[in-house]
Amino acid sequence: MKDHGNDSSQDPFYVVSLESPHNGMHLAVGGYYQEGAYNANPKPEYRGANGDMGCNETASFDPIFYLHHCFIDFMMWKWQELHGCTQEGSLSFINGYAGTIVTDPVVGLPPGTILDMHTPLYPFLKDERAGIYYTSADVVDITTLGYTYGPGAIDALLDGDRRRKFLDIPPEPVALLKRVHNINRAEYKGSFVIKTYLRVSGMDKPLLIGSEPILSRWNVEGCANCQNNLEVEATVPITAAALTPLLGETRKPKDIEYSVVIQTFDQEINYKYPTGDDRSKKPVPPPQGIVPPDEGFVPPPDEGRRKPLLDDLF
Repeated sequence: MKDHGNDSSQDPFYVVSLESPHNGMHLAVGGYYQEGAYNANPKPEYRGANGDMGCNETASFDPIFYLHHCFIDFMMWKWQELHGCTQEGSLSFINGYAGTIVTDPVVGLPPGTILDMHTPLYPFLKDERAGIYYTSADVVDITTLGYTYGPGAIDALLDGDRRRKFLDIPPEPVALLKRVHNINRAEYKGSFVIKTYLRVSGMDKPLLIGSEPILSRWNVEGCANCQNNLEVEATVPITAAALTPLLGETRKPKDIEYSVVIQTFDQEINYKYPTGDDRSKKPVPPPQGIVPPDEGFVPPPDEGRRKPLLDDLF
């Protein structure tokens, strides 16, 4: 979930990229969501493997990779049908959104190129003789590519009254919006999950309020594209409906204690933030020794990593 980009002409709004749930399934199949369980493959020669799907270099070795990507395409198509965006011209890019401006030279696209629905999708040729490449606009309507999807359970949302009721559900008001940033993927080996927790007095253990999957590589140094996308972050909304019972009648938002856990393939690195107005700038350094996550923070040696920052977007 990120803000809409750099278009100052629009009021702020936030979107969830399809890439986030896509990455989440990669890491889930790859073993990164097993609370307190690491190194799913016990053989020492494969220590930390946790399944091929959990890493960019190896994901396509798992046959489920192709089913997963087909399902992402299916969900995108069903979203298009639900919102009436199946025809060419019905979709557009968000101006200034992350990834819509070329930062590193690629084939046919020099740095600074602003991507849009008509940018050529190299190397996918639409007309080989004429040297014409497909564009995003060409693939909005998948039926023009010679395929479609049969009916499934999710199609119930697209039928008559159910569709209207689904679209009429009002969004829950967001009371707080937290941003976790200052995280560099090069400082962590392989993929990881950014988990955000909150805790108020009287709670037995911290409450998980957000998980952002970061699908990465074992070695980002050898990946030119990775070098342009080293900074990662997580945005966590807290709705009014969730916040009210947590605070009760006496607590205020500044009384909430937050913690951020970076869960890698073999450890949880946990940072705790003090309550009060200064919590967003002063993460508490983790102590030495391994502590179960629910009993405190887990705290490998710092290893020179930057401490994540926790800010209020509103």
